[in-house]
Amino acid sequence: MTGPTLVLSRGGVALYELCGEGARLIDCDLPGSMDDVNWFVDREPRLQQRPQPPHGDGVGFHAQDPEEDEDEDLRRYLAAVAHEIKPRMTGWNVRLVVGAPGNRGARIGATIDHAVNPHAAVEPEDDEHRVARTVSDTKQELLERRRSALRADLSERIGRGEAIDTLDDALESAAIGRVGRLVVVPNADPLWGTFDESSFEIVRHHERQHGDDDLADRLVALTLNHGGEVRPIDQPVDDRWFVAVPRYDIPTG
Repeated sequence: MTGPTLVLSRGGVALYELCGEGARLIDCDLPGSMDDVNWFVDREPRLQQRPQPPHGDGVGFHAQDPEEDEDEDLRRYLAAVAHEIKPRMTGWNVRLVVGAPGNRGARIGATIDHAVNPHAAVEPEDDEHRVARTVSDTKQELLERRRSALRADLSERIGRGEAIDTLDDALESAAIGRVGRLVVVPNADPLWGTFDESSFEIVRHHERQHGDDDLADRLVALTLNHGGEVRPIDQPVDDRWFVAVPRYDIPTG
């Protein structure tokens, strides 16, 4: 799954889960339309009191601004949408792509307190395949931004001495549960050898020998076994195939 997509217009709303190149409509109790949410509102012209100048003839009246009515209707509509989707946001680590005209994307993001990416080229009545095709480029852009931000953060940590980037130190740290996050390029060439968790002794071999492990896989397993997080990354960070971040950002010296 690459993340959620909310398609929002005055006439309807739909929530999708994007899976690879396709999309699946998420069954949830979203409001039917902006008008459905505001069915109870009195649409008759209303008069509001306004103060008069000191020498005026008394209290004046002016008609309610239609734009204020529209904005209040929109506020109620977005609140109703947010009420349904906000509990679903737990675990969504990517931006919510919102297909909505004007500033509605930003407003729904503020209402549900979640980062959004506006994408006004889809409508709620569009079929799932069109939704997937339309927002696929946006999804890729968002994912690449996240990868770039992660690479930049790790590079800065390496420069500040706040990351472990040698295999010997990483294996030792992982064995004692000190690695909080391990970011690794998958499918790197095997690094054959043995690692003794009690003595921290590492023996490397050019070719696989009896009893050898792939030390890269061993590093991943040790990190996970001690409750650390392992994340893949698409390309090396400063020519390093992995970077380990210690728990509590302990400087590595």
